[in-house]
Amino acid sequence: MPFIKIHVPIGLDHLTHQIILRELRKNLVSILGIREDHGHLVIYESPLTAREVHKNRDKNFVFVEIQMFSGRSDEIKEALFLKITEIIKKNIKINENNILINIIETERKNWGGRGGIPLSKLNLGY
Repeated sequence: MPFIKIHVPIGLDHLTHQIILRELRKNLVSILGIREDHGHLVIYESPLTAREVHKNRDKNFVFVEIQMFSGRSDEIKEALFLKITEIIKKNIKINENNILINIIETERKNWGGRGGIPLSKLNLGY
């Protein structure tokens, strides 16, 4: 049940948002082995005036936060990093050095859903 937040500079058209979200969802299913109807993806936009980076960096960076269940291999995480970078680079046309990705892993017992039930008590199929 990953939750993915993609922070981008303001100004992308809505079609680009939809393409990125669609491509990411498709690849979450194949890389993480989740069901197609699982996972949440959100794009957040912020103006350059609300972004601060080191002078050698570009304020047009993209930051991706992935919150997901713990336990996936380093190889799966690397495949996810590479695919996310590819999708963003292709659709936003920024240098891959300005794409940052962070995975935050938590145990299933720390997720609640479906009316407040700990997800560790549900069989999600993965």
